[in-house]
Amino acid sequence: MNKNEVSALTSKDLKKQLRKETIASLALYLGFFFWWYVTGYVIGGRFDVDAMPHWLGLPLWFVLSSVIGYVLFVCASILLITAVFKNFSLDDAANLCDNEERLVR
Repeated sequence: MNKNEVSALTSKDLKKQLRKETIASLALYLGFFFWWYVTGYVIGGRFDVDAMPHWLGLPLWFVLSSVIGYVLFVCASILLITAVFKNFSLDDAANLCDNEERLVR
């Protein structure tokens, strides 16, 4: 199957794929937040302002949290998209949601 082809998923497979993508996206976001928090507050809070290590004239905590963290998680996002996400029709997902909404009412 070509990467650009839209796959037809059954209702069960569609729900499973949507759940997998949601969990993977949330895990990536929580990982990024944890990285940013630890490098910004834990590492940054350990040093006195005058004794803080610097890299290229910027405080180490800033470089780790904002520069390296950004590059790291952009690469992780690309890996996540290629490994977990599937190309499927959003019309199928919308129809699935509409059908479930009718069942609830």
